[in-house]
Amino acid sequence: MIECSFSGYKIVQFAKAPLLGHVKTRMQPVLSLQGSVDLHCALTQHTVNMIAQAQVCPHELWVDSNLDHVFFRDLVAQSACKLKKQEAGDLGVKMASAVQSSLSSCKGLVLVGSDCPFIDEGYLRKALLSLEAGNEAVIGPASDGGYVLLGLTRYHASMFACVDWGTEKVFQQTARQFEALGIELDVLSVLSDIDEPEDLRLLRKLPRTNALNLFLDAVV
Repeated sequence: MIECSFSGYKIVQFAKAPLLGHVKTRMQPVLSLQGSVDLHCALTQHTVNMIAQAQVCPHELWVDSNLDHVFFRDLVAQSACKLKKQEAGDLGVKMASAVQSSLSSCKGLVLVGSDCPFIDEGYLRKALLSLEAGNEAVIGPASDGGYVLLGLTRYHASMFACVDWGTEKVFQQTARQFEALGIELDVLSVLSDIDEPEDLRLLRKLPRTNALNLFLDAVV
């Protein structure tokens, strides 16, 4: 049983199935197809481990396919996270469905992906404290124009509409959607995703014993 610091909240983590040609495709040709899968798995594992160690609130891992994949089964076995299936559709549809479903059974949630190894316990706590303080939404911008975290205590379908997912416009378009709804976004510090070959160097900023750093040693 997890001793939660924030009762009534949950962390929702999104991850893709670790399939060849399905993940980290922008890393090629610096990484092979298998190397791209290995990086994706290392990033996903890192995020699961960080959330498990933080013990701030219950954790759900929402995946796009292959729920019975051995990688996901091992993650669930090694942590207290629950495995759930994402809705079919683009990222906006997937996020909207997960948020709406989650808020039906909790008072607030923090949604993260599996591409930003720089989210740590302190960053999660800042997001949750913001929601606890009465803010309806908190966001962690990404250096590429997207965002790495979104915390919410209410849902509206238009939160995820009219957004060009996967582009540098995501954060600005999302902010406009929230402004139109009359919801003020509490903005956290900017962090970086690991999406492009040049991002691999950022892994050097992580603790030397981190598995992601060891992964970098193996591919460079």
